[in-house]
Amino acid sequence: MKNILILIFMLWATPSFAACPDEFLLTPPKQHEVIGCNVKDDGAQHFNVFDAAHQTVSLRKQGAVLNIQYKYTGDWMITPTRIQLVPYYLDQVRKFDGKLVFEDESRATYKYYADGDSHWLELTFVGDGIHVLRQISQDGIILDAQYNVGQMKSRVKRYGKVVFYELMANQASFDNLVEFLKVDERRFYIVSHVYGQDDNEQDSMQQALLLNEKLFKRGIDADKIIAKGIGDVSPIKSPSGVNSVEKNTRIELVLHN
Repeated sequence: MKNILILIFMLWATPSFAACPDEFLLTPPKQHEVIGCNVKDDGAQHFNVFDAAHQTVSLRKQGAVLNIQYKYTGDWMITPTRIQLVPYYLDQVRKFDGKLVFEDESRATYKYYADGDSHWLELTFVGDGIHVLRQISQDGIILDAQYNVGQMKSRVKRYGKVVFYELMANQASFDNLVEFLKVDERRFYIVSHVYGQDDNEQDSMQQALLLNEKLFKRGIDADKIIAKGIGDVSPIKSPSGVNSVEKNTRIELVLHN
């Protein structure tokens, strides 16, 4: 019965039996061979991730698709398990500024950035020495998820701040920030971090003041927000990283002590 379920899973994954593209950046564990590979220029995949409140949510991603099946060819007495495969691929994606964003008893989700593209990767452990990688590749960098009001409360309680990317261009994120500030009575800093400009400090201060003005126009008390622009003095990623400008350029809502 178990072998039948594995066969059904393999047919559902529908890879063609062909060599995988050379540009795939991750290396499988030793003594694994490709038993199926499928690529498409455009497709979609739902990935499980943990949100800011550590709840499981599903994200739909669309882009170039790569499906690979690997089978273990070594000693069957020491066949790799899920507990071994999950950290193995985490080490692989960390080479490309990646991380593990979800794990349960049957699969794991990673995201990483390389060669100007963002990659979402799902590892599924089938059993009997077989595991499957499904990847969606998109242009540009993967930025952090949009937070709702409840998630903002959770992050402020846990970290003392909330980090936003491209906040001025993301109306939904801005609306959620306004809603959060209207129900929270504490004071906050709006801190702008800017990298890769000719005058990072001046540009970040201008951005912080502009955001503060937008919040005031939406009904946020002017005394509730202190605008600060600190330029590039507080990176969260190494300035030498391939995506350092995108990851370090951000807005932070920081709780006022």
